[in-house]
Amino acid sequence: MQRCDKDEASLSTATSEEIIDAKTSESTNKSKAKVILAYFLCATIWGTTWYAIRVCIAPDGFPTYPAAALRFTFSAAILGIYWFVRHRKYKKPSQAELKWLFCAGGISGIAYGLLYSAEEQISGGLTAVLSATGPLIAAMIAMATRTEATSRIKIFGSIFAIAGVALVFHDRLQVSVAQASAVGIVTLVCILNACSNVVMKRYAREVAAIACNTVFFTAASVTLWLAAIISGKYSVTEWNLAPTVALLYLTIFGTLIAFACFFYLLKHVRLSTAMTLSFVTPIIALAVDAVYEKGTILTTETYVGIAIVLLSVAISVLVKDRA
Repeated sequence: MQRCDKDEASLSTATSEEIIDAKTSESTNKSKAKVILAYFLCATIWGTTWYAIRVCIAPDGFPTYPAAALRFTFSAAILGIYWFVRHRKYKKPSQAELKWLFCAGGISGIAYGLLYSAEEQISGGLTAVLSATGPLIAAMIAMATRTEATSRIKIFGSIFAIAGVALVFHDRLQVSVAQASAVGIVTLVCILNACSNVVMKRYAREVAAIACNTVFFTAASVTLWLAAIISGKYSVTEWNLAPTVALLYLTIFGTLIAFACFFYLLKHVRLSTAMTLSFVTPIIALAVDAVYEKGTILTTETYVGIAIVLLSVAISVLVKDRA
């Protein structure tokens, strides 16, 4: 009888361990599935937002600056309502943090205004490729300001990426001065966004994401509305179907959902894994261009420049940093 009781106890213990292992395995599988889904959504959404911008500012769409301003205004409003309802759950930013958040958001607002202007001249795919140099530029600025150390591979990657941009610039200059100027503008956008990111990392890293993004988007929208007023093109008189759908897509998917997925990735995977998005999304954007931007013609020189940029970014992200 005692032997039987011991066998039953052993069986019970083994069964409990198997149940725990099964639950752990199930939890791990669910976590992996969420990571894969978050990565897929980020890549797909950010890979298609470049073309969505083109639709949003098309001849039958919105004026350039109001198009960007509306995107950030709607995003700030949605997040602001959520923050107001759940404000007790999050720590209130200090006055100093608010100041730096407004500064970073204002810089980003200028950058997005320029980005939308550039996409009046060049395709979304080409803009996405040029924008892929942003993380490298941010690494250089972070190193220069002693915000964050960088590695030799990122320095060399930045140099080669700039060489690729130079090739694209030279080729677009043969097409038109406007397209070459757009390439230069996108490069400036990368620098401005890099400055904004460094400010955020240095002075607002402790701020809750919901508060950070609400203030950031608000500041960006204010800057963009001011730019719209100064340009004299601030009135939105038509809400045609395609541009309106593109605007809502950029607001809900391109800003709110994609950033939520990206923050989830940052918490559950290595930074190097999350940063592979910087060269995956331009490839998707180029594929979208191949389907929808039939009028865009790129020469061999531009394709070589694109390849150099993407290769430089890929190496900088995938090769392990060394001190």
